[in-house]
Amino acid sequence: MLGTFESLRLSAIRFPSKIAVRDDGCARTFAELRTLANRIGNGLAADGLVKGDRVALLAGNSADLLALYYAFERNGLVAVPINVRLVAKEIEYIVNHSEARAMVVGADLLPELLGMTGRLGVEQNRYFVIGDGAVDRSARRLADLVARAAPDEVRIAQRPEDPEAIFYTSGTTGFPKGVIRTRAGEDWVRVSHIAEWGFAHEDVNYCVGPLFHNSFLAVAQMHVALGASVVVQHGWNPERALATMAAHGVSTAFLVPTMSKDLVDLPASTRARHAVSGFRRLISSASALPTALKQALLDTFPGVGLNEAYGWTEVMWVTNLRPADQMRKIRCVGKPMLGAEVEVIGEDGKPVSAGEPGEIYAKMATGFAGYFKDPERTRSVERGDLITGGDIGTVDEEGYLYVRDRKNDMIISGGENIYPIEVDEILARHPGVKEAAVIGVPHPRLGEVCHAVVVLQPGIVADEEEIIAFCAGKLAKFKWPRSVAFVDELPRNAMGKLLKRELRARISAASDT
Repeated sequence: MLGTFESLRLSAIRFPSKIAVRDDGCARTFAELRTLANRIGNGLAADGLVKGDRVALLAGNSADLLALYYAFERNGLVAVPINVRLVAKEIEYIVNHSEARAMVVGADLLPELLGMTGRLGVEQNRYFVIGDGAVDRSARRLADLVARAAPDEVRIAQRPEDPEAIFYTSGTTGFPKGVIRTRAGEDWVRVSHIAEWGFAHEDVNYCVGPLFHNSFLAVAQMHVALGASVVVQHGWNPERALATMAAHGVSTAFLVPTMSKDLVDLPASTRARHAVSGFRRLISSASALPTALKQALLDTFPGVGLNEAYGWTEVMWVTNLRPADQMRKIRCVGKPMLGAEVEVIGEDGKPVSAGEPGEIYAKMATGFAGYFKDPERTRSVERGDLITGGDIGTVDEEGYLYVRDRKNDMIISGGENIYPIEVDEILARHPGVKEAAVIGVPHPRLGEVCHAVVVLQPGIVADEEEIIAFCAGKLAKFKWPRSVAFVDELPRNAMGKLLKRELRARISAASDT
């Protein structure tokens, strides 16, 4: 089996002096990236971290952050990436639930983190800082640890089923769930998706999406495995992105629809200044591209082969809509990928006929490793060896999949998953709120944003600004409602169940008038 670090090692043998990864501050060859991963691994081992230990990562994109993933896999450490946009309470839950022994934090995020260290289960003095900035005495610079470590390549015995990372995703109960990704699972993602998307060692990949997301990390690692170069950038700015792509001859990118829309909305004069003639492969995911945006992308980048992928963290991507099908299959997410199986199951437990809606189940060749410390939740999504992400879909006569709705009401805003019940619960804590329900409404750039429908306590007066501001410090900002409507009561069925479908229908009807 070709492991994550092994894929880097072999690329370093084939292309030692070629640039493997660059960011805004440095460029590292494959040989240098391999050596850095070895030094980090040896330094962490000397510090007492052993195979199976979880290490939380809270940092923005950089070449060093990518190197950390290779060092962790080399040592058998389990990476626990954390969304840098989360608030203290959310970070605290993930660090403690994962039982992380150590934590790597970006220097810019250290001041905020130090305010919560007493509530975290991380061992004393096992906070390692990457990047420039002041370091508190309770933390150490990763660079100092690396400087003292040997570059020797130490082999640590590992099995295909060993966990490589735990990615926490929002949960419908308000608590995030830790999705275990195994070494074999990550291996298969690289093999199948390289084959599907046709990446090659001559490519230059642009990675601007956060490396705490498995999607952007996986695509970057696919390129390293091939001996292709990766350009890592922190923070999204469409003009800077286009300039970077032009300057470094970028040929491939993974973007969410929000990013794609920002690029096509740039003035023609701006796009003309930053020609990206070598851009040949664009992978889009998070939600199906609107037809108008898809056409604009193809017009803006006429040489690009556009692929749309669908999946979720537990299985990664399981379908691919290939370039030849882009304008033939509207609002479609394609057919199963190499090694993937997809079924749409009706309420009777049987696969549906073409055009009939049902719940989408899928698996990849390596299977689902489960949720960390949560066997009950693991069983709840399984159906034999298939699992569901809760989406409702249909298939057509040719076997192409269409995602029609979300059974669990999840909102995808700018590529970020938001589960409304988590926001509902926060709004319900407002002393003036009797009930609250959050739904997704269309947004021209982000795809969807949260809209809150609120019932106030009798005699209470509140406005939209007050309700939104109540989320500060309790939820990451991307989860805050963008708008609020006040109503006398929420729609419910005879059993008292809230009918969010009816709320969405009301919003849709109002927008059509």
